[in-house]
Formats: sequence, structure tokens, C-alpha cells
Amino acid sequence: MDIPMFRIWYKVKQSFDAASKEWTYKWQMSPVQVLQIHTGEVILDSKYGFANRMHKIGRDCILMQSLGIKDVNQKPVYVGDIVKITDSQTGKEYTGHVEGRGAVYYVDVQGEELFIKSDMAMEVLGNVYEQPELKP
Repeated sequence: MDIPMFRIWYKVKQSFDAASKEWTYKWQMSPVQVLQIHTGEVILDSKYGFANRMHKIGRDCILMQSLGIKDVNQKPVYVGDIVKITDSQTGKEYTGHVEGRGAVYYVDVQGEELFIKSDMAMEVLGNVYEQPELKP
């Protein structure tokens, strides 16, 4: 059985504003290994220094699971990726972002669900967090 792969879009402290006495944050993408998932929280371990730290899903981080497949360039495909897919039967190209519901993954093409089939050529163009302008 394969170990599920994840990546995380997480908030990191960037700088402290002495006048407002508040931290400013930036968001960053990183691969991670999930150690444990609790209700709304996740404990992560990675080579980037998350070891055994609890993160609040939605507030501190957004967790994205790998589909376990690779695109035409051998790049892993994750939920949240913006992809271009080509239907091998029709030759028609679609651009959308990968979503998941339960054990089913699909590409959201402007509100229409296009289920991922093994005979579709797929290319990762970016993701909805780092390149939101690519989202159709």
C-alpha cells in the first residue's frame, strides 16, 4: 500500500510591525508527511521543520493530497492543481482545477465536473494558491 503524499500551503511569520505590534505573514508551499489528523487539526513532519507541530487546517494551513498519478511531464498531481487535460477520444482540451470528494477526483472546469480517466493526457500548469490567475 502506498503512503499518501501531501503538500501544504501554510502561513509563516514574515515580519513584525512595531507600531501595530502585529506580525505580517506570507504563505508558502511545501511537501509534507502527515503524522496524524485530528478534527480540524493536523500534525506534520517534514524536512522543513514542522516536526510534531499542530496546525489548524483552514487557519494556518491548507492540506492537499496527491492523486497518486503524474502528469505528462512526470510531475505529481495534487488536489488544488490547475491542469490542462486532453480527452483522448475527442481531442478536446479543458483547463480547470483538481478537486476531490471522498475517493473520487475530478477537474472542475468552470463549475462542471470532469472526472479524471486514465486515458486523459494531463499537464499541471500551477495551483490555485500560487497562481490563482490561471484558474479559469
